Amino acid sequence: MDKVKQYLIEKFGKCQYTIDQVTKGSTNKIVQSLKEFFQALVGEQLATLRSQFSLEVTADEIQEEWNRYDRLQALVDNKS
Repeated sequence: MDKVKQYLIEKFGKCQYTIDQVTKGSTNKIVQSLKEFFQALVGEQLATLRSQFSLEVTADEIQEEWNRYDRLQALVDNKS
C-alpha cells in the first residue's frame, strides 16, 4: 500500500505543479475556473481514497511533492 500511496502523491503533485504553472499570473476567469475545478477534483479524490480504500494522502504530502518536483524542474531548466 505504501507504493500505491507514494505513486498517488507523485501524480497529484505533478498535476498540481502543472496546473499552477499553466494558471500562474493569469487573470482569465476560465483559467481560474480550471484551477478551482482541479482543486475540487483533488479534494474529492482524496476523500474517496480515505473512505473507500482507507488510504490517507494529505494536501501537505502533495505540496511536498510539488516542492520536490519544482526543484527538479529548476535543475533541468538551469542545465538547458
